[in-house]
Amino acid sequence: TASPMSKIGCDEYESGGVTSISYHPNLEYVFASGSYDEVVRLWDIRYLSSFSSGNKKKKQPLASVNVGGGVWRLKWHPSKDNVLLVAAMHGGCRIVNVSDFVLGDNDEKEEETKDVVAEEKNINSNLICSCKTNVVKEFKEHQSMAYGADWIYFSSLTNNEDDDDDEKEVEVAASCSFYDKSAFIW
Repeated sequence: TASPMSKIGCDEYESGGVTSISYHPNLEYVFASGSYDEVVRLWDIRYLSSFSSGNKKKKQPLASVNVGGGVWRLKWHPSKDNVLLVAAMHGGCRIVNVSDFVLGDNDEKEEETKDVVAEEKNINSNLICSCKTNVVKEFKEHQSMAYGADWIYFSSLTNNEDDDDDEKEVEVAASCSFYDKSAFIW
């Protein structure tokens, strides 16, 4: 039987059951969690005290954002490291921007702001003590709870009279709900 390395979602931060976790695709220590309390939280696993021996830091999220509904699904964008798709049950769906990772120690305020995409290698080797999150898009067309969400990302050929056949990147989100038996591409 496996024993937990660390517990997140303690009463201190999560007031509802944790329903989703998604590791960042390129930042090996960063993950997002979501719960029924309608909040998405970002974490650096190295700050979870029982994971790292001798780490006396308080377990605390790097950032959090209220998404207006219980979080059922979290999905990082396939090519944009700072974009997170959220299925937020009665709140519909949200796209959250994650930016301005601050490197340093929670106890020291000598911090350095780095762009998550441009400085990926530096971030992976340094402790992250905070970042910024904000909702940049909402989708509320579901008539019941939004349970599923994922990215649709592909290239399509456009046949423009002025140009030869050009390849155009198409990027959209898809979401679905159970009770009204619907799926949307938006």
